[in-house]
Amino acid sequence: DDISYGRQPDGAGGLLMFTLPTPAASNNTQGFVEKLPAPQFINAERFFTSQAFIQISSDPEAEVYYTLDGSPPDVSSIPYTGPIPISETTAVRTAAFKSGSIPSDIISETFFVDENTGLEIVSIITDPVNLWDYDEGIYVKGPNAETAYPYYGANFWQDWEKDVHLEFYNRDKILGFQQDCGVKIYGGWSRGWGQKSLSLFARSKYGSNSFSYQLFPEVESEDYHSFILRNSGNDWNISMMRDGFLHTLAKDLDMEKQAYKPVVVILNGEYWGIHNMREKINEDYLAQHYNLDPDNIDMLQNNAEIIEGSNEDYLNLMQYIETHDLSVDDYYNYVEDRMDIDNYINYYNYQIYLNNQDWPGNNIKYWKDQAEGAKWRWILFDTDFGFGIWDANDYKDNTLEFALADNGPPWPNPPWSTFLVRNLLRNENFKYRFLINAADLFNSTLISSNVLGLLDSLVSDIEIEMQRHIEKWGAYSFSQWNNSIDVMRNFALNRLPILRAYYLQQFGISGYASVNISIDSNEGGSVKLNSITLDEPEWSGYYFNDVPIRLIAEPEFGYKFTGWEGDAQSDNDTIYVAPNVYLNITARFVKDNSKNVIVVNEINYNSSAAMDTKDWFEIYNNSSGPVDLSGWYFKDEQDDNIFSLFSAGILQPDNYLVICRSIVDFTTFFPAVENVIGDFDFGLGNGGDIIRLFNSNNELMDSVLYDDEAPWDSLADGGGRTLSLVNPKLDNNDFNNWSASNTAGGTPGLRNDNFVVSTKEEKNIPAKFVLEQNYPNPFNPSTTIEYSIPVNSKQYVAGSTQYRASNIQHPASGIEHQASVSLIVYDILGREVATLVDKNQRPGYYKISFDASDLSSGVYFYTLRAGEFVQSKKMMLLK
Repeated sequence: DDISYGRQPDGAGGLLMFTLPTPAASNNTQGFVEKLPAPQFINAERFFTSQAFIQISSDPEAEVYYTLDGSPPDVSSIPYTGPIPISETTAVRTAAFKSGSIPSDIISETFFVDENTGLEIVSIITDPVNLWDYDEGIYVKGPNAETAYPYYGANFWQDWEKDVHLEFYNRDKILGFQQDCGVKIYGGWSRGWGQKSLSLFARSKYGSNSFSYQLFPEVESEDYHSFILRNSGNDWNISMMRDGFLHTLAKDLDMEKQAYKPVVVILNGEYWGIHNMREKINEDYLAQHYNLDPDNIDMLQNNAEIIEGSNEDYLNLMQYIETHDLSVDDYYNYVEDRMDIDNYINYYNYQIYLNNQDWPGNNIKYWKDQAEGAKWRWILFDTDFGFGIWDANDYKDNTLEFALADNGPPWPNPPWSTFLVRNLLRNENFKYRFLINAADLFNSTLISSNVLGLLDSLVSDIEIEMQRHIEKWGAYSFSQWNNSIDVMRNFALNRLPILRAYYLQQFGISGYASVNISIDSNEGGSVKLNSITLDEPEWSGYYFNDVPIRLIAEPEFGYKFTGWEGDAQSDNDTIYVAPNVYLNITARFVKDNSKNVIVVNEINYNSSAAMDTKDWFEIYNNSSGPVDLSGWYFKDEQDDNIFSLFSAGILQPDNYLVICRSIVDFTTFFPAVENVIGDFDFGLGNGGDIIRLFNSNNELMDSVLYDDEAPWDSLADGGGRTLSLVNPKLDNNDFNNWSASNTAGGTPGLRNDNFVVSTKEEKNIPAKFVLEQNYPNPFNPSTTIEYSIPVNSKQYVAGSTQYRASNIQHPASGIEHQASVSLIVYDILGREVATLVDKNQRPGYYKISFDASDLSSGVYFYTLRAGEFVQSKKMMLLK
């Protein structure tokens, strides 16, 4: 950057590099033959328990200088003459210099001494002038600050960006990433606190326009343009986690929210306390989460103030509502076509529960894509003023009445801020959905046991670190912090009964009913209660009297629903019931012996060039008895494409049959597979297809509609793998139950090599996350790594797209989720050398082979990440 290339003398001399370019003028500034390569730190380790000696290697003809205070080194800095002794955490910056050469780039590293934090670490290195200079430093008041808090006019209120070097280490103290980037002070009123919030920006001028790392386990992205290190806002000297906790509590609700995790920040080698790492709410956040163009987003705040794009559509919608009575369904439907009603209701009821006292007249953010038919959606943002922050008795407040007031004060609930919900509630359909959503929340996400469980988990995460944080900033005592947490616990314990009463009062409801739902088979199916999925044998909750609830019976694959019994009786799988005082009802499921007998278990639809077996698929007898396949046949998506299985005869239990397009080509590579039939004279589609299996009575017995791209595993698309069902007892219509085989060519005639134990099977299901030591170790050139994902991985689930889009997951349900799993190999410098796993995986045991033929001898680390679980182990390659 900023170096030109030209001749000196003009027109005739040799080519040189110029740090002072001269466009349209003589090349009369100093020219350089070379730019020096950057020096390197020899030390492989970054964490030490006692004094360390830091060694630097460089061009032997160059002179190396370094600094220990974050300032960029120059020839007046400390010359490097030998190992640098450090006895405390230190930021070391170094560069090489030589007469006649352009100085090297600056290399920055943090070396940690006796850092025992259990949190992830963010280290920031920057020129102290950027932070502390009276005129230029972004962390100080400077010459123009007002005398009263929050010191408007101070340097930290300016939109100034400074360059920094950033390093991120996981809880195992393994480097996740490091890069140069930009930093700004972030936030509003809380800028006045001693500890500031920071926004970090990846930009091309610093080297990369992206932080290529999965910052948050629940967000399936490794591409961030910015993120926040927040000081917890107005909660800074109270709980230090309130907003992060409330966003995490809402993780399964249908609204945008900011992922959270606590980190320790080291600033130029100095401990800087806990910060809340958060996603930054902007157009890039929305583009990332919804795969949109950030330039085509309208994003507004408060009373239609523009953040991005335009407010024209929103103002037109408000004008329509002002001139139309939404109690008329046609007018209401017009509005529903333009705003996401379910998202808005979720957002509104949740804010009412929180008792967010800096809302609804402030901290409102909402957005939509500019595409035709896109709808307005609301974003959860800045909930610091909620959950009893100012008063231990805030749980008693009638926030419902407050949020529906038609003539509130200019702050915090002026008439414009409640205009939309007041008009929507004129419509009976909206009112019903509003009440049902509130009741669902009260029976799932907001149950005190669920809220307290999450709160205690997040508190325990930072509790050990809080003492050191408090000692750093001196804003309050550890006992005061504990008291603030007790206030939050008290809010969680007491809020719901009082809030339920306010809903009864506001909407004139006579009371609420005790709803008891039973499932007579804990394997046969589940019940969808409005937005909540129930699959435990007994469930109880409370719903508003005479407000109909919806019940849907959802049988598991291989079962069928036979009817409802109790206070409501029906054979329909979907019923509406208006409870009053009590409702007791049972859903009954029985085995459906006609299904899940013969299943499509493995598909090879696009062979690799090196192993061209032609198309084939495998079926499996999942029953306890033999099945006569005489008269059976299969079709693909074309009804005219038919192949008879008549020659297959009897398929015994737990046996496989391979059906292939070319027996000759298949047996060339798999001569040991005996149960094979063919040849069908049509192909399986490389871009996706359907395999349909019919019995002799022309009944559809099984079908799989697969694809060659996400969410299906694309490694099966010509990469030498097959598409394999992870367990034949699972529903093979669900893409989550398929993945590419681990073995080239797959496992025809054998159990699939990606097999995992289903949580429906009473077998050796893992009880906890485990990452085993690789074997053999040392190894050459390959080794095996085993790990296990437990049933309770749902606590850490990133989940499928379908799951994330659902409104609520009942906290007590046993629904089998998938964990977002990665298994990555790093070299001793923390550089990624191989990704062995990067996908969602079900609970079970896994075994992965790692071939290091292309790597040199040395020590390597492998790290398993599954949701919030992170563990690393060391292995040695000896050649």
